Amino acid sequence: PRLRYSRLTASIDVIGKSDAEINQAFDSNPSSLTIDEILYAATLTDDLNRKKSIYAAAAKNYPNDYRGFNDLGMVLYQQGDFDGALSNFKKAASINPSAPEVQMNQGLVALVNNDFKAANQAFGKAGGIPELGSALGVYYLQQGDVNAAVKAFGNDKSNNAALAQLLSKDYSKAKSTLSAIQNPDATTYYLMAVLGARTNNEQMVTSNLRQAIKLDNKLAKQAANDLEFARFNVSNL
Repeated sequence: PRLRYSRLTASIDVIGKSDAEINQAFDSNPSSLTIDEILYAATLTDDLNRKKSIYAAAAKNYPNDYRGFNDLGMVLYQQGDFDGALSNFKKAASINPSAPEVQMNQGLVALVNNDFKAANQAFGKAGGIPELGSALGVYYLQQGDVNAAVKAFGNDKSNNAALAQLLSKDYSKAKSTLSAIQNPDATTYYLMAVLGARTNNEQMVTSNLRQAIKLDNKLAKQAANDLEFARFNVSNL
């Protein structure tokens, strides 16, 4: 599920500099920028390492603002450093315990660590943000409560939501969800192949498995041993 960045006021009255000026100022003298300008600088790049440097500077120069720590934790989470992410989320929570995005992000790390009690407690304090539904959906999936997961996901268009719909045997909705995913990945195509198997559509199975394996060749072995495809010849894919 998607983590939540901290809120950023990005009006011209707050920023007051062009994107190029903000980038240049960060590279030459980060301490000359306000906290909002530093956080805004991170939105100007897709490079996670640069984002990490920017948010680290925000946390260093503005240690009493929780947003730098929360957003640094998000980048560390995306890079697979879950311990580092949790450490920063906890620091953010100590500064602003009522920030819902910090609570939700801590809950997502707890899910990674299979600490369902901590996840439940964190999500309970994260009300009011749209991403909470998908986080709760994953929580319920891991608890085996498929119906609660489907309800929590709502109209979310994600692999996780489609998985819940597949498990609840709502194949029409699962197909609609998978087709609406904006940036389909290997898992998207693999789930579509499972949907094909469950609806006895061999062409859907083979075409989607080919695409899934093209994007992640480790899925070839998984598919060969997956009981979902036992009735289909997938060994040559």
